[in-house]
Amino acid sequence: SQELQVSLGKVPRNSQGHLDIVELSKCFLSIDHLEFSTGAEGTTRQEVASKARVAIVQADVEARYNLKDPKAFARFLKDADVRLVRAKYLAELVRSKRPLPRRQEAESECFLCDGKTVPVLVTHDEVQSWASGTQKAIICSISHGWETMQHPDPCRYQLQHIVNHTGLFDAAFDADIWVFYDFVSVFQYPKAEGSHEKISFDKAMRNMHLLYAHECTLTFRIETLTPDDLWEATKLNGDLVPVWDDSLKTLQPKPLEELKKNTTEYRLRGWCMAEVEWSSLRRVNAQHQRIDRLKSD
Repeated sequence: SQELQVSLGKVPRNSQGHLDIVELSKCFLSIDHLEFSTGAEGTTRQEVASKARVAIVQADVEARYNLKDPKAFARFLKDADVRLVRAKYLAELVRSKRPLPRRQEAESECFLCDGKTVPVLVTHDEVQSWASGTQKAIICSISHGWETMQHPDPCRYQLQHIVNHTGLFDAAFDADIWVFYDFVSVFQYPKAEGSHEKISFDKAMRNMHLLYAHECTLTFRIETLTPDDLWEATKLNGDLVPVWDDSLKTLQPKPLEELKKNTTEYRLRGWCMAEVEWSSLRRVNAQHQRIDRLKSD
């Protein structure tokens, strides 16, 4: 559409004439509410995303972090202070019926794992050991929508799918399973200007494609939203979700009805479509998996 062309035309290019990958992602976000026609002469959102793949591949050539080198991936995680979360901790959350914590709270949390008390977040030293080949691990990046403005998964629907799928890998492989989930892995609102949290967040955003396109990672995609019956049951149970309260300047447990719900479909979300395209750049298709597929699909 003409609106689409105008939006893409505003994406800046670098000194070599290539589209900037960060600005390209922002463009996906900015076109979330544009109307797209379909058919022979129409342009679907998927077709738009596919046209952007060439620019993403070109950006790989210029990237500071190589998309094939595990040591480059480990260096990115350390430089940006992005932390992976242990899949076994996510299983513990399911057992205890607790929602995912923000990165800020997860930093100081530990849990009992295989008889030892360990931090819920994987340390940068552990990632470096994996990159050097002295520690076995499988790294999975979760592609998902945020179901409310304050918390991405208040009913633990996504969490259950992640635990179900990573559990299969845990049973099949002699390796740790480490997960990238933005809410837990990257610092969340609020982030004061000039703070470590803000600097870390900005560095992560500039290279977010690494988490979904790197040859040493997998993408687990969750397209469906929490079913209505589960959403209503969570409300009736009176479950409280810890979220940031701007007026009190602290984390507060709140009922589901006080959160701002977002029912936009996965394939109509800009970030989600960017993650799909990044994930499709890997050499092996099996590295990109939908993990919430229904029996009827």
